[in-house]
Amino acid sequence: MCKLILLLLISTNLHAQNAKNKGWYIQEIHYPENKLPKEYKNYQININPNNDNVRLIINKEQKSSTFKNPNISNSVHNLINLIGFYKSENPDFILEFTDLGIKHILSVKEKTQGYGENRGKVYTGVAEIMSSIKLVVKDIEGTVLFEKVFTQKYESENAGVYNNTAIKSKETALSQIKKQYNANAIEYRSIKNINIAKDVIREISKSLKSMFSSYYESKRVNLFLIKKEEKFGINNNKQIEKLIANKGKQLKDFKNLAEESLILFKNELKKINNKTDKKQKKIYWSLLSNISGVYYALGNYEKAIEYAKKRENINYHKKWRYNLEISQKRKEIVEKNKDFDFVQATKIKAPKTVNIQRIGHYRNHIVSAVLEINTLNKLTENVQLRDRGLYYENQLFSTLIVLRIPNHYKKSNKESANYLKEYQRMIKKLRSSNTHEKARELFFEKYSYKTINETIKKPNIDFMIKTYNFTDYETAVFTGILEKYYMIIQAYAYGEEVKIKDYERKNKLLKESINKLILSRNFTKPIETEILL
Repeated sequence: MCKLILLLLISTNLHAQNAKNKGWYIQEIHYPENKLPKEYKNYQININPNNDNVRLIINKEQKSSTFKNPNISNSVHNLINLIGFYKSENPDFILEFTDLGIKHILSVKEKTQGYGENRGKVYTGVAEIMSSIKLVVKDIEGTVLFEKVFTQKYESENAGVYNNTAIKSKETALSQIKKQYNANAIEYRSIKNINIAKDVIREISKSLKSMFSSYYESKRVNLFLIKKEEKFGINNNKQIEKLIANKGKQLKDFKNLAEESLILFKNELKKINNKTDKKQKKIYWSLLSNISGVYYALGNYEKAIEYAKKRENINYHKKWRYNLEISQKRKEIVEKNKDFDFVQATKIKAPKTVNIQRIGHYRNHIVSAVLEINTLNKLTENVQLRDRGLYYENQLFSTLIVLRIPNHYKKSNKESANYLKEYQRMIKKLRSSNTHEKARELFFEKYSYKTINETIKKPNIDFMIKTYNFTDYETAVFTGILEKYYMIIQAYAYGEEVKIKDYERKNKLLKESINKLILSRNFTKPIETEILL
């Protein structure tokens, strides 16, 4: 017992002296795994839906179920967004999605459990759901550039207990899972089928992005804090915290801070006079790790590898090879892509033509959907969202004001100007914390969602282009921004796991994007807010 306590004390003490690992997340270029020709900028999505019924497989015997395969078209258009490329009616290449359909699989799994006389086989009935979608990437001549079938399969439910005891026969297990499956038919008819198809499309979207797009992505670099550094006269930890706080957001500041850190860490290395001392070698190892990490962040992979290898001469944490491995791998990737033009690859070229009618349809659908989804009644049906209803309304109207959706408002039109003033006055009241209940009633009594929707459902795309000198491309960008905003709102309305702070951040970024992409131009006529006019 005494030996055990002594061993625990030694283990705890050694752990306490270990360098503390901190994740430093920097931004680095992701190079496409499969490079398309440089001139390829526009793509088109083609979808082959599956009009057959879901296949039901019971104990390996297959038949048609009564459930229809969900139409994947909306999910594909909403979830597929290829960075660095633009959807167009005149594409350079085509993404073809073929829905291979959903399968519901009912089967029995067997396992042995228990001990002695009680040891025996037990059976569990299992319901699995599987979705497969084939992706083909091809040029406009039909030459296949890439193809793959993406499949996801997961256990939907199981039945392993009958009459409060483990099931001892295959027949009973299969019978029980059939009953459960039939009892949950509504879920399979809608939610479960749709969700698994969406999961496959998300996987395809991620794969497409990795294969063909170039973008900045987050990368973790390991840095190390030194415990009780002041005892050894070492100055390391404050600099590590500064690096972690910076995160490489401002390139110039980031570079200056990184170079400053290298000088500091190298000076601290000189203070280590006995590399065989148990405590000093840990400090030395940590400083070498930090120098390697900073060199990695600066893109000097040769130096990052050099300092990471120096650690191997120290008898401490020899298994910790992460910084060395990422530096070696990154060096290979960069050398392989030395001729890659990141700026050109991420520059979106305006398509030759844009289908204005299609853009108008999307815009109508998105704006009206945003308003419909955010009705207070729908939000307050969920107890957890009752206190958030007004928040969503405020965010919605605030953003729509910034959007400045053009329709037919003109400053010269006195009636329209009065409407606008009244609208802004009502919005101000709606946001007032002490009067918001009454103000909301007045607001929606005067401006019902039906009225709002009817007004915004009739956007005049030609007016927008002529009045504000929008090019077809700018109109398309404007629509894309609305589409992203719609997706954010929809995620909230249907309770997907998106935190409130993340919503606010995206909302802020959205507004910034609008100002940069659309509203920063010098228009010949002023843009005004007019939603209810």
